[in-house]
Amino acid sequence: MSRSVAVCLIFLVLIFHVGHLLAQQTDTIANLPEVTIQSYFTDQPLLNSPSSGAVTGSKRAEKMQSISALQLVNEIPGVRMEKRSPGSYRFSIRGSLLRSPFGIRNIKMYIDEMPFTDAGGNTYFNLIDPYLLERIEILKGPDASLFGANSGGVVRLNFSDDAIHTDTVQAKIQTGSFGLFHEGIKAHLNAKKHSLFIGESFLRSDGYRDNSALERINLFVHDNWNYAHNASLKIFVLAAQVDYETPGGLTLEQWEADDQQARPPTATLPGASEQNAGIINKSVLGGIINSWDINESFRHVISVNGIYTDFENPFITNFETRLERSGSTRSWLQYKNNNASNFKYSVTVGGEVQMSKSHIKNYENESGSRGKLQDDNNLDAFQYFAFLKTSFTIYERWIAEISSGINFNTYKYRNNSIEALPESERSFEPQFMPRFAVSYRIVGELYLRAIVSKGYSVPTFAEVLPSGNVPNLEIEPEKGYNYEAGLRFFNFNSKMRIDAAIFRYKLTDAIIRRPLPNDEEVFVNAGSVLNMGVETQLSIGFFAVHEIERAHRLSLSVGYTYNDFIYDEYMLNDIDFHGNEVAGVPSHVIVSSVDVVVKKIIRLNVSHNYTSKIPLNDANSVYSKSYNLLQAKIQIQILSLKKLNMEIEFSADNILDEKYSLGHDLNAVGGRYYNAAAERNYGVGVNLNL
Repeated sequence: MSRSVAVCLIFLVLIFHVGHLLAQQTDTIANLPEVTIQSYFTDQPLLNSPSSGAVTGSKRAEKMQSISALQLVNEIPGVRMEKRSPGSYRFSIRGSLLRSPFGIRNIKMYIDEMPFTDAGGNTYFNLIDPYLLERIEILKGPDASLFGANSGGVVRLNFSDDAIHTDTVQAKIQTGSFGLFHEGIKAHLNAKKHSLFIGESFLRSDGYRDNSALERINLFVHDNWNYAHNASLKIFVLAAQVDYETPGGLTLEQWEADDQQARPPTATLPGASEQNAGIINKSVLGGIINSWDINESFRHVISVNGIYTDFENPFITNFETRLERSGSTRSWLQYKNNNASNFKYSVTVGGEVQMSKSHIKNYENESGSRGKLQDDNNLDAFQYFAFLKTSFTIYERWIAEISSGINFNTYKYRNNSIEALPESERSFEPQFMPRFAVSYRIVGELYLRAIVSKGYSVPTFAEVLPSGNVPNLEIEPEKGYNYEAGLRFFNFNSKMRIDAAIFRYKLTDAIIRRPLPNDEEVFVNAGSVLNMGVETQLSIGFFAVHEIERAHRLSLSVGYTYNDFIYDEYMLNDIDFHGNEVAGVPSHVIVSSVDVVVKKIIRLNVSHNYTSKIPLNDANSVYSKSYNLLQAKIQIQILSLKKLNMEIEFSADNILDEKYSLGHDLNAVGGRYYNAAAERNYGVGVNLNL
């Protein structure tokens, strides 16, 4: 504990001292646009927000690899996204990936005001092409008081930008190594009271490894209808299909001999290629959001949405199918008193209701085809919560937020294979979820913040009924209190930014995945896990000549994450893992990037990611090697007319040709930890802006 705190304090002091020195160079720094947080019911400048939030989006993504959000998200300290194959992603915020063999487990995601995570805990983030996203907002740390059950954090996705008031059309086409082909079109059209966003994209790749091909299709329509001067109705529809192969993990010997091979067969089990292992997900999401500014003080927002998913997963040991239907509604009413000069406040009251029904069947996998039916189950989830949030601004110096929610969660399970078996039901104890946050302006644009919040995450469908088809309705939710403090410094005119935070989060009844010898899995509670860490980021922009026109610009960004995650109380099979590092979490991550603009004609981005060694099992007997990932992209404008711009882009990934794994199988049976990432690879593309 003392070692961790000492490192944290030293780093915070160092980053503040560096920021103070750089802030004096105001005559050589270019302005950076203001960043706002939208998730807390109103636009709030990130500078004085009490939350540990981060915002990224399409403008940043244009400078990077656009076929996945991985590079974009991993720039944010404390956030880690992994890719086991071109279509298999994992996502964590200030946590490990122990619950996630793939996908997202303890994070709540929204599309605008609509829940994207269903009541069963499923979030199919890999359905979405990041090229179509305008904005990704990440709230780090648990926030179950306002967003329901989550122990990791909240992510808000936006496909549209309501600030755009002109007609625009963007198109992209690119190709690259390993059979990559990617195209996309997105348009914003205005007609009287309507603001219409539409988009489509298609992506295919053969993948670096055998049995790792990917195809993804996205279609979306978003209409913002301002039907009254004080009211609007948003209509959103997203149709997506992702079809990708899963090559499976390799042992160290197999990885070193041929890291492109898929998991080979064993004496008792066939290999990934023989079983045509993969996932096919066809989903449709639709919803409406009505916003009504009743008067200067009151505002009401309500959303209703539904999700339908047809899911198939031919795996090594079986062939699983799922038909999932989910619906939700979320509503809140806000009162704001902003007329007072020295004391402003707002009160928001609301709630959210979600229901999900999943029909799960398991068959024998006969080389990628359904064989004999093994099991037939129904899982239903119902959750609802109510919340109250108050916010105070005092003398434009103090901002305080007090929020609380009460969460209710119920699961119902029925095995259809045994008619006499009655339906089982598990209702979790209602949870009171408080959050306290405060921000204080020390001087100028230097703000100090502190947060205390409770995290709470019920087991997901995949944890209640894992691949072994043995239901576990007795598994407990994980929960705990998070304590954090941080500072933000933007020099005058937002010419430079420093953001730093230190946190301590103890999770009790932490949910842990345990693979079985037959390659199936179970999920168990692991006592408690203690997560401590530091997150810092420095962003600064310079210009060389022509201050007004800013013809040449140079921007630098450096982010550092320190993780000290240990098992506090965890015993398994009479083995005590107390004090061991949590599997899957690197202790140090440094991400830096350089952006160069030359006369608005040439744009260059170079990024570097250093990730330290990672423990791959609970015993800490096996670690991955540290790696340095270097990526670059250059965009050159080749045509500039009054309303049409065209540019060509060239990109390179893994320039240092590192041999590394970008997503390990943790605690893997037989030591099959490794999923090789691609060797050095390239891409070329053309972008049109009209």
